[in-house]
Amino acid sequence: MRIKMTLRLAFVILLMLNLGAVTTLAWNFFSFQQQISVLNTRIAEKNLETETQRQAVLDAARSQFKAVSETYSRIMQDSKASFALLVSRLEEQNKRNEQQLAVRLEEIDRMILLLRERQKNMRKD
Repeated sequence: MRIKMTLRLAFVILLMLNLGAVTTLAWNFFSFQQQISVLNTRIAEKNLETETQRQAVLDAARSQFKAVSETYSRIMQDSKASFALLVSRLEEQNKRNEQQLAVRLEEIDRMILLLRERQKNMRKD
């Protein structure tokens, strides 16, 4: 039960981290869109004479967005790897706990059998 709760807590934490990354990416995307819009407005107002200048501005905005997208991809991959590692560690701990529980249950069974034998012996005496 504790492991399930721990897994759920870990999942929620990772989900919150991913949500933060998504929010950051969305904010950066929105910001870049605004920057592109402002740049396009400036371009239209100033009537840039060459297509080369306009293309350079757009390329810069695209490269910024590409960098943000790559960063987000790395964050997602790291989050997935961290979550997978956490799950595997929790599964290992669960196995160890189950083994310890099995040993303890065997000990309790032996103690119960010994107590029953003692009771029988005491009744005979």
